[in-house]
Amino acid sequence: MLMTDALDIKGNLVIQKISTNEQIIETIHAHNNIVTTGRYLVAQRFIQTDVGTISYFAVGTGSSPVLPDEIKLNQENFRKKLPDLNIRNLEKITRQNREERIKLSIKADLETGEANGALTEAALFTAEPNSIMYNRVVFESIEKTKDFKLTLVWEILF
Repeated sequence: MLMTDALDIKGNLVIQKISTNEQIIETIHAHNNIVTTGRYLVAQRFIQTDVGTISYFAVGTGSSPVLPDEIKLNQENFRKKLPDLNIRNLEKITRQNREERIKLSIKADLETGEANGALTEAALFTAEPNSIMYNRVVFESIEKTKDFKLTLVWEILF
């Protein structure tokens, strides 16, 4: 049996608009682009453990296409600590071709009073002060208001 293996890290961002009475108003899907610094961060975990963990997310108003060598959002306007991640954030999945992958889900909320205004980009980061950007996602403009919260769920396949 011929077996091939590749660490082709991929991801998506699911954005849900949720009303104040916890009803899903709209769901938006966007492609998650893992930038070079994010790939390097994953590779570093094999040789050292003090490179930091993904612990923050940020949103902004930049709309230019994602470039592999980006290190920050185009126009960041809000950053927030992620909830703690643990083994429950991992799931083993089997794709149609019977290939097994591991899915990491990272969920974060922008509450009704947070980051109101137009939003077009999001990213995951390690902790300050030497924050490293893992990914960048660009999506159609969402006019965030106090009338709803946004739940952002990054689904990353390893």
